[in-house]
Amino acid sequence: MIAKWLTAGVLAGVVLAMGACRAPAPSPEIGAAPEAADSPAAQASLARQRAPEPGPVRWAILQEDELPPDETVRDRGEAYRDDPRTPHTSAGFGLGGTFDPDTFLITGHADFYLSDHVAIGPLLQVGVDDDYTIIAPSFTLKGSVDVETAGPRLRPFVLGGVGFAFIEDDGRPRFKDDDDIGVMLNAGIGIDLFIAEDISIGASVIVNVLPGEVLDETLFVSLQVLTIDLHF
Repeated sequence: MIAKWLTAGVLAGVVLAMGACRAPAPSPEIGAAPEAADSPAAQASLARQRAPEPGPVRWAILQEDELPPDETVRDRGEAYRDDPRTPHTSAGFGLGGTFDPDTFLITGHADFYLSDHVAIGPLLQVGVDDDYTIIAPSFTLKGSVDVETAGPRLRPFVLGGVGFAFIEDDGRPRFKDDDDIGVMLNAGIGIDLFIAEDISIGASVIVNVLPGEVLDETLFVSLQVLTIDLHF
């Protein structure tokens, strides 16, 4: 009888030991039952695993309004200087004639712009003929405006200046002086037509007044039929 009870106890202990040695079920992190793969939690975990790693940060380009004040001013200044339509300095020459005395006229000038529409610079007028020679340098102030048209750009202008005039007349009687020099005041109007961004042609009329008379002349008129200017 005791032997039967011992045998039954041994068999029960073996069964319990075998149950304790069975392998545990897989955890949810390592694997999931097929029926749980479609659950919202499983799909969210799978999406996180498949999501690409964040790449390098890309900075957006700041617009002009977002730039610091000093940068905005600097960029606008560079754009102003680089604009070919903005005048800085111009120089050129002209051909035409003078009246009373009548001579063939050659001129040369340079304009240094103080602003968009105001310039200062030298003007030289040289008139030659069989008897007359005129040399008249002056320093002028010029004001201009730009007129936009469907065609070339126009720039009408006015000018005024002060200088001196040397006049020589080889046809005067021998007992009279044949040359003289005196103060000159001049004023004129004209127009430039831009055939390119930095090249213009034009024409002008200048009245040259001689307050103290030079060889009995009180004024002479210069007509520049053609002027050619380079703007840079």
